[in-house]
Formats: sequence, C-alpha cells, structure tokens
Amino acid sequence: MLQFLPDSLILWFCNILLLLGLVLTVLGFFVHKIPFLYQYQLPFKIAGVVLLVAGVYFRGGYAVEMVWRERVTELEKNLDVARQESAKVNTVFKDRVIYRDKVIREQGQTLVEYVDREVVRTITPECNNLPMELIEVHNRAAKLNEAVQQLESKTK
Repeated sequence: MLQFLPDSLILWFCNILLLLGLVLTVLGFFVHKIPFLYQYQLPFKIAGVVLLVAGVYFRGGYAVEMVWRERVTELEKNLDVARQESAKVNTVFKDRVIYRDKVIREQGQTLVEYVDREVVRTITPECNNLPMELIEVHNRAAKLNEAVQQLESKTK
C-alpha cells in the first residue's frame, strides 16, 4: 500500500508523528508546573512516548522502503543494460546460424551437383555399376540435407 502513496506524504507523516511525540513527551515533563494541566502529566508522557516510538518505527520503515526502491531502480537499470547486450549477442548468434545454414546448403548443393554429374558421366549403356566414391559422396549429401532439415525444424 505504501508504494501507491507519494514519498513526500509518507515522510511528512513520519516527521509529524515524531515531532508530536517529542512535544508531548517534553510537555509531560513540564506540565506539573502549570496549575490546570498537572493532572494530565502521566497521559502526556504515555501518549508522547507511544507517538515517539511509533514515529521512530515508521521512520525506520520509510528508510528501509527507500533503500529497497533505490535497489529496484538500480536493478532495473542493470536489466535494461543486460537486455541491450543480449540483443546484440542474439543478432551475432543469429548471423552465425544463418551463415552456417547457408554454408551447409551450399555444400549440400555442391555435392548433389557433383553426384548428378558423375552419375551422368559414369553410367553408360554397357556399365550399370556406380563407383563407391560416388555412393559415399551421395551419402554425405544426404546427411547434410538431414542436418539442414533438423536445423530448420528447430528454428521454427
């Protein structure tokens, strides 16, 4: 509830409570010299001490509240700085991932083109056997395509 009230209002309330408690306590010690008020000496002292203690308590609570508010503002500033740093780092990582995906696609495309060229060149009407090197290159291209598909499914 205190966070909805202005700081100056809370401080004003604490200071008035402290001042009122101090005045009543001092008045309680000197009221025995005033003829009509000497019978109120004890209530003045009790009320003054109670208000003084309450004022000190509330003033301490106010001081703690202000310390916490300062910490919150400091942490919010740190959080803003961290968000800006995070955005910079995220763009760097995003650029690296895009570059890596591009390299993988280009390598896969190069391998597919190589396989297509070799298949056309090596298959003749009299020979239906493919060389083992061509099969290995084809398998590597398939693995690269699988890696690209996995990366695309993770980013979606």
